[in-house]
Parts: sequence; C-alpha cells; structure tokens
Amino acid sequence: HHVSISNATLVELPPEYLGEAADLAANALIDNPIYTAICGPANQSTTAADDDDGPSRSFRQRFLSWIFEKNFRLRSGTCVNRALFDGSNNDKKKNKQLVAFFMFLPPNTPDVGLLDMLRVGMAAAPFLFGIDVVRRLLSIKDEHERI
Repeated sequence: HHVSISNATLVELPPEYLGEAADLAANALIDNPIYTAICGPANQSTTAADDDDGPSRSFRQRFLSWIFEKNFRLRSGTCVNRALFDGSNNDKKKNKQLVAFFMFLPPNTPDVGLLDMLRVGMAAAPFLFGIDVVRRLLSIKDEHERI
C-alpha cells in the first residue's frame, strides 16, 4: 500500500487516535527486552498459542497498548504528541490515515504528577496486570531516572 505524504502536515495527535497510536507502538516494541522483563515470567501467559519462554505476547500486547495509551493521554493537549496523516484534511477520522507519530518532550518538560496519573486511570494497572508488573515497571523507571 502506497502512502503519499506530499499534502500531509505534522499536527498534534488527536485524542481519537491515541488508541491506534498506542497499538502501533506496542506492536513495534513487543519484543523489547525491557518490556519483556517488566511483564515478567511466563506464568502470566494467557493463551496456549504462545510458545516463547517469556510472558505471553498477548499479555505484553495488552499491557503495552494500555500503558502507551495512558502515557499519550497524559501528554494530550500539550503539543508533545505529534502525528502525520495522509488523506483528507477535514476533521472526519474515516478520511485520515495515521502515517507516523511520535512523542517529543522538549528539555525542561515537567514530570507528570501523581494526580495526573490517577486522572488517566493508571491506578487500575495492578488490577489489570498484577502488582508484580507494576513493581517491575516502577523499579525500571526509577533506575532509568537515576542514570
């Protein structure tokens, strides 16, 4: 499928595309060793069709799509989430195809606060994915911020 971007414009990622962007990011990063480690041992596998030795691909897909959408939502409306569309320039979603997207945090962008995380529903993570997944996520996040 050929995509023409000659008439495309870089814009803020509209809220109705956050889920699609999150799914695309999850698919791209599903085998990333860090995300595999966050998702944990194979006993979290939810389908018999998964034959890898780590957490199931379906579990990682659900977790990554969910967490990426929350992260994109946290930054929605701040001009951090950018997108490129192909198709009609009108506002109707059905006439636009998401071609590319990214999240760009300029230097000195304030950290997201606890209330912001609660507002987008991140407190549901332990109930949806397990407390161990959340612990590993926070541990890796803390280590990343430390270095």
